[in-house]
Amino acid sequence: MNLLSLQTQAALAEALLSRVGVGALSVTHQAICALYAYNTTSGVVVDLGARIDILPIADGYIVEGGVSRLPHGAQQLTQQLRQALAQKQLSLFGELELYLVRWVQQQACYVAPNYRTELNACHCDPAAYECCLPLGRFFQPPAPHMEARLDLGRFQCPEGLFRPELWGLDCPGLGKLLQRALQECSLDVRRQMARSVFLSGGLSLLPGLPQRLQTELDALTPESLQPKVHASPYRVHMAFLGASTMASTSAFEEVCVTPREWKQKGPSCLSRWHL
Repeated sequence: MNLLSLQTQAALAEALLSRVGVGALSVTHQAICALYAYNTTSGVVVDLGARIDILPIADGYIVEGGVSRLPHGAQQLTQQLRQALAQKQLSLFGELELYLVRWVQQQACYVAPNYRTELNACHCDPAAYECCLPLGRFFQPPAPHMEARLDLGRFQCPEGLFRPELWGLDCPGLGKLLQRALQECSLDVRRQMARSVFLSGGLSLLPGLPQRLQTELDALTPESLQPKVHASPYRVHMAFLGASTMASTSAFEEVCVTPREWKQKGPSCLSRWHL
């Protein structure tokens, strides 16, 4: 299940190798790059960014049956947050205001350890959950009285990652997707894979997300698997860090396509790419 069709890969190779004239070209899925950054070749990569990608990878090979690729992610969270702010009489729907919404998300949003418990507590005492962020300094002229207020939305907006129905989507949440990824792994590597769940991508920086994912995995998998979620403090850059590591290895040349190879063999030489 390639993220890029063969036609797209061929068009990319033609543009870069024939027209731009790069010396060699390799295209690898960013989840595989993230795995390299964690210094391992086996594990389940949970890449959370503009989209959600969950890839179980055993000894460098993708376990296709356990792959989940969903087109939603940061955009849906942003949309939910915009609506939550609008309910508090703050309209941030412009293109440039998108950056303000993202800033509010980074400052105020988090993943609840237990959604139902957090929801009930917030209904009982909304003031305890209220967050007020001054926004006036981001405008010219300054608007000293402009501010973003959130309470329930702080944890309800990100909850769609685990309960997609809150985002109006009909698909499994992160916990169920990870459970399926592990079930598709062969029995002889399943325990190793369960203990090697690696987070990457900007959305994975949401406070509380690694802990919540760990809790859900503990509840959804047999106790004997002892799942473990790994969250590097640099996970927003894991794909880049992994690509740098990969490019420095001697094996990297084997997955590169040169202009000469492309001219002689055409699209048939693209099968070495890991997508």
